[in-house]
Amino acid sequence: MAKACSSGFAKLKAAGLDDVDSAIVMKSFIDEARDDADWYANPALVKSCFSQVPRIQKNLELIYGPSVAPVKQVIEP
Repeated sequence: MAKACSSGFAKLKAAGLDDVDSAIVMKSFIDEARDDADWYANPALVKSCFSQVPRIQKNLELIYGPSVAPVKQVIEP
């Protein structure tokens, strides 16, 4: 995923997008490619893509909130 994201970030930069727009577009691309937005709840996936461009990751978190794994709730009988 890191390699694909790197290529995507390079194309977005070449197109002249700023960090905020790049965060929104990249998340949208990944949402579409994965056919849902559940990937964002996996901090390891988010880090593998966005940690290479920390300022875009910061904007991503400002817009969509931090990536956190869902809390597993145990229901006792």
